[in-house]
Amino acid sequence: MSGRVARFGAGAVLALALVACGGGKREAFVPPNPFPTRDAVAKMGGAPAKPPTARKVAPSPGFTVDLAQRDEATPVEQDLAKVNLTAGRAGAKALRCYARNLARFVLKADAGPDERVDRVMRGACGVTAPAVERSVAWVDAPLATPDAEVSAALAKVRPPEWKGHEVAVGVERGSSRVVAAYVGYKPDGELAVAGPDASGKVTLTGRARATAAQVTAWINQGETSAVPCEPDLRAKLPSFSFTCQLAASDATAWVQVLARSDGRILSNVVGQALVRRDPARAIEVPSRPSAPAGPGSGDVAAALVAGINQARAAVKLKPLAVAPEQSATNGRLTPHYFSASDAGDEGRQDQLALGMLAGWDVAGTIRTGDLVSALVSGATSPSAWLDYALEMPLGRSSLYQPDLEQSAGGTAPVDAFGGVGAVVTTYGFFRGADHDREAQTVFDAVNRARAAQSLGPALRIAPLPILAREAKAVANEGRDPMAALEAALSGESERASRSVRGWVFATHSLDALALPPELTAVKTLHLGVAVTHFKGEGMAWGVYVVYLVAPADQLPPK
Repeated sequence: MSGRVARFGAGAVLALALVACGGGKREAFVPPNPFPTRDAVAKMGGAPAKPPTARKVAPSPGFTVDLAQRDEATPVEQDLAKVNLTAGRAGAKALRCYARNLARFVLKADAGPDERVDRVMRGACGVTAPAVERSVAWVDAPLATPDAEVSAALAKVRPPEWKGHEVAVGVERGSSRVVAAYVGYKPDGELAVAGPDASGKVTLTGRARATAAQVTAWINQGETSAVPCEPDLRAKLPSFSFTCQLAASDATAWVQVLARSDGRILSNVVGQALVRRDPARAIEVPSRPSAPAGPGSGDVAAALVAGINQARAAVKLKPLAVAPEQSATNGRLTPHYFSASDAGDEGRQDQLALGMLAGWDVAGTIRTGDLVSALVSGATSPSAWLDYALEMPLGRSSLYQPDLEQSAGGTAPVDAFGGVGAVVTTYGFFRGADHDREAQTVFDAVNRARAAQSLGPALRIAPLPILAREAKAVANEGRDPMAALEAALSGESERASRSVRGWVFATHSLDALALPPELTAVKTLHLGVAVTHFKGEGMAWGVYVVYLVAPADQLPPK
């Protein structure tokens, strides 16, 4: 089973309402709840989780990825492709590079690579799919055995049928054994990487699923940092384009692209790449850091959280407080999470992830949260899990966020699951009712959207005292956000002796907003912005509530 490090971002726009001054019947503002209810989470994971099939892995036997790949297939590879790859499409050069290196690794180590080694191998070869299926077959045969005999023997060991996959086969021969590695992935989008150029700029372009509502990208910088890539706002979903900056001191860096489908709060890695200044530079797979044998499975979660806090302290970030009751929930659900992953049950895995991320057992009004998960086969120490997670941009961006305050960890039994499998959730909180900085963030987003349409910047309307008062009442007194907008529009219209139009929407993140199209449909725009937060009954998290107000005579007719 492939290890996974995924950040499940909270960037979904949950509701959007348009209200004109004096208009219509008001209904209560109830954002859809993307999380399972508290009762539903309590019922999850009742029966024992089924452990994955055991894997024999080697961390790294001094392995260097061979990038000097021949373009043509060997006779044995051609024979096996004819017999065994009818279920999939022939893969490109990068996939063949990976297949051949995988076969060479198995031949040398007499075991498969662990998740960390496998990831570097794929990245060095240029495979951008975040996860790839693998199947290995071998036969004992002296080096002098004719190709036809080797092909016939290997052809009897059929790999799984991967329908609709891009597939490649690589064959490596040793003095007494021949290994064939089949690799394949089902295309779930496109990712092309250009660069870095002389200034370190890397360009990512591609397409996500047709249902993508948000796409983001990150790049590692240095040993501990990850920064977001700059989106090209002219690209229209599901197409995307990003510019990432390679740090001056970095010869290589990982980049990852994350997409969230419409109506979902969970985001998944849809592409990743190991970019390097010298494409011909040899890539040596890093060995797993030496660490003492890990504690018993019951102590791994506590050791993980302690390790995360040590890592945060090293980059001068405050430690995270442990949420003990939420950690118990994560501990109960984590084995089922990895069991669902092994079975390919993405729907169940998503529900378990949402159940942990919901944080029903966390004290406070949750503003943001992340989930980092991985099963590192063959590992016994939490340090191996943490190193695996922090090698990637999404692990860093999740665990090194400065405004996080609490964390919860859950682990699967080390012996039964064949390694350290852990899920760590982290949480940040709403503090106070002053959201002036967030309001400026929204206003800046509006002007970036206008600039992408070759429009001049909007002019900020300030102050709007009635809107500000109503927005604070939502956070401090639990006032219904729709009622607050209605009162604010009526009051501001009367105060200015001018008809105004307003919008209100809720979101878990201000990073990627679905803005009203009217804001980029007019040449001149005066705009008022207020932001507050709200947590209604039955909501696991609070949400940002964004108010936008503009003179009605500046906007297109409704």
